[in-house]
Amino acid sequence: MPMRRWLRKPGTANAPAAPKPSSIQRAKQGAAEVIGAAIEGLAGLGAMVGAPVAALLGKLFLAAILGAVALGVFLRFAGRQRKGEPAPVKIPTPAWVRALAGLASAIEVALLVEATKLPVRHDQPGFTQANWLLVLLAWGVACALQTSWLGAAVARRRRGKPATPTRLP
Repeated sequence: MPMRRWLRKPGTANAPAAPKPSSIQRAKQGAAEVIGAAIEGLAGLGAMVGAPVAALLGKLFLAAILGAVALGVFLRFAGRQRKGEPAPVKIPTPAWVRALAGLASAIEVALLVEATKLPVRHDQPGFTQANWLLVLLAWGVACALQTSWLGAAVARRRRGKPATPTRLP
């Protein structure tokens, strides 16, 4: 007996023994282990199947985009003027519209570059020449869109008015 007293940890002399879990607790613990194993199995299966599913979805999205482009080309050709119809009068876009669209596009692209922290200077980490291609592409697209929008707005306001101002006698 005295030897057992020496082998015990201090403070455990009068500690009650841990109660055995009831059958309900054991059932809950067993169900938790089964559910955990099932979740781990599904995660492993998802990791194995994820790459082919991503490739399939990518191909489907690419097909949808190319189909939309083809539809746009088809509608463009289908909407062309038929022979015998009078051509609409095109009012030329003034030069100030192009200049204003270019300036507005430059300001917008500069704000986008600063907002996204795109590295466009040599001293910035992560700088590449391709970033400048992105900036020029964005400026070109914005400039073309704004020129067409501003030109259409000016043309709407000028309908019925002569293209050049008339002089009074």
